[in-house]
Amino acid sequence: LRKFVSAGACIQGFLVVSLAVLVLGGAAFGLGVGVLLDMTTPGLFLGIAIGRPGCFLTGCCSGRPTRSRWGIPVQLIEAFAGLIIGLATLIFVLYGTETPYDGAVFVVAAAIYTWVRQGLFPYRADPHTRRGRLLTSAACGIVIVATILLGVV
Repeated sequence: LRKFVSAGACIQGFLVVSLAVLVLGGAAFGLGVGVLLDMTTPGLFLGIAIGRPGCFLTGCCSGRPTRSRWGIPVQLIEAFAGLIIGLATLIFVLYGTETPYDGAVFVVAAAIYTWVRQGLFPYRADPHTRRGRLLTSAACGIVIVATILLGVV
């Protein structure tokens, strides 16, 4: 817990607080939380697309040091993933594509983003544990497949 608090957790902290506000606000106004989550998903990931280049420019969340000119700018790859996820979910939300349940757009987008982050961790200066990355990636895959199967059934 001490390491989590001192590490910053800016994105994770933002997600926790924004989800809490969304749940409370939705309940206060009688709106479904799943629908609200789906509607805000494009903005969340487009925000990541804008924010991660800031990490690149300040040097935080960086890849491992290398002398090669082919170093991997993990912040920019993550920003690109946020952009793609944001645009894809925007299309989903704007065109009212049928989803298996309210909140499915958010859940699948969060799982895909988490999966991308887990894939980038080995290239970061703070790579995390291999077992943790594999378990998290497997959980993301299960969530995505389960949501797809719910949509088919």
